[in-house]
Amino acid sequence: MGEKSSQSQSNITITEHQLGAWKFKLADSSSFDPVNSWHEFVSAFPLLRRLVLDIWGIAPGLFALYVVCQIWEGIEGSIMMHLSNRLLQMVQYYFYSMIILLYS
Repeated sequence: MGEKSSQSQSNITITEHQLGAWKFKLADSSSFDPVNSWHEFVSAFPLLRRLVLDIWGIAPGLFALYVVCQIWEGIEGSIMMHLSNRLLQMVQYYFYSMIILLYS
C-alpha cells in the first residue's frame, strides 16, 4: 500500500503511490533554487501579461466578474467562519442565561 516505484529526471523525482484502488503520482523537486525560480517568474511574466490582456480584450465584463468571484471565493471562508463563531456565541449565551434563570 505504500510507495510503489520511483522515476527520476534531472532534479525532479516522480513517486507513484498505490492506496487501495487509487494510484497517486507525486512530483518532488529535490533541490530548491530561489534564484532560478525568480528567473523563471521574470521570464514568464510577459506571457502572463499578454494572456491577461488578450482575455480582457475578448470579454472585459466576464473577466472582471471572474476576478471578483475569485476574490470572493478567497474571503468567503473567513466571513463564514466569523459568522458561525458569532452564532455559536449567541447560542452559548442563550444556554448560560437559561441555566442561570433555572438555578436562581
